[in-house]
Amino acid sequence: MRRRGSGVVVGGAALVLTIVASGTAWASPPTSRVPASTAHRAPVRAGNVADSFGSGEGGIETGPYAPGSDTATDKCHRSATSPARLVERTGLIRVAVDASCSGATTTNVTTTGQYGEPPQAEQLDPGLGLVYVIIGGNDINFGTLSACFIQTDCDKTPIPAASMQLISVLAPKLDAAYNAVRAHAPAARVIVELYPRLLPAVGAPVGPFCPEFDTAEIALGNQVQTQLNAVIAERARAHGFRVADPAPFFVRHDLCSTSSFFYQPGAVPPAATFHPNLSGRVGLAIAAGLTSI
Repeated sequence: MRRRGSGVVVGGAALVLTIVASGTAWASPPTSRVPASTAHRAPVRAGNVADSFGSGEGGIETGPYAPGSDTATDKCHRSATSPARLVERTGLIRVAVDASCSGATTTNVTTTGQYGEPPQAEQLDPGLGLVYVIIGGNDINFGTLSACFIQTDCDKTPIPAASMQLISVLAPKLDAAYNAVRAHAPAARVIVELYPRLLPAVGAPVGPFCPEFDTAEIALGNQVQTQLNAVIAERARAHGFRVADPAPFFVRHDLCSTSSFFYQPGAVPPAATFHPNLSGRVGLAIAAGLTSI
């Protein structure tokens, strides 16, 4: 049984993201933070439909979660430094509807909301010009799978095979979610973001947090995640949506790396474990923002 024990990357000339806190975390960004090339444009009204990778789970570095999303009865955990909120700081968009919620599945987008909230798609409106979507990971028990690979000899358990079976039936669930988003935001450009690689690439050096990993286990973990992202990308493109791939921003910043873009076990709050940290969320934001242009 295994046991395991952030500079910020920015890029894209028109999408330099200023993420240093100033004042209240939920205040609008100062005008001076808007890049000169976009300051003259009216920000696009945007929506955010997502699970914890899009809500910004763990993102309390600059202040608490959004009011109402971290109570005894609501644990959606919407962060002021979620990927969508970081894109908002460029002035390109204004997040008018943030329906994201930690733990969300495709069903929570289409038919059953969480914590007494409506389904995420039903919170969208026809006036939105852009919608960001990150969904599908919880449908295949992504959290359990991540913990399995990091904390145990996962290739000796049935968990990866169970996730692969769930991936094999994911396409119609994604179709239903994407159809719901389109129905409630008919004029919006939709950006579907893939999940960043959690494990090292096959053949790449394995960082000090995962000394027990062998090549077979890394290959299996990457196979599962690659297949998940392939299904998400294929179904998104079939609906005419754009696909944002954050992979280039996470090279050598996997869970095992000393410069990891993920919260490590022991993170505060604990629910943030294995989620993108502030640097990781910036990477997701850059990928989404560049795809939005």
